[in-house]
Amino acid sequence: MSASRYPKRERLKSRADIERIFERNRTYADDAYRVLAAANGRDFSRMAVVVRRTLGNAVERNREKRLVREIFRKARASIVKGYDFVIIIRRRVAREYKDRSDSLSALLRRFT
Repeated sequence: MSASRYPKRERLKSRADIERIFERNRTYADDAYRVLAAANGRDFSRMAVVVRRTLGNAVERNREKRLVREIFRKARASIVKGYDFVIIIRRRVAREYKDRSDSLSALLRRFT
């Protein structure tokens, strides 16, 4: 499998998994993102993105989610393995992609 893909095994889809992270988690946040994490006992990390409806219409929310998934995919090598992450987009911030990427990558690297 290519390293540039975002395989299904790295996606959190089950509601039970996401609720488990909300119940027992560690949290780091900045002005745009809040990242919750819980150990998953696997040799890879998984991720889900949460966006409130107040952040815009469906097109805008989906674009925000796509950007976060792309940042996670590219930062995968520097992220600690064995965690499930829920990334909550707190607000839309008018920043360049590079700034968003640096911000979210820094939050994800704090989990060690």
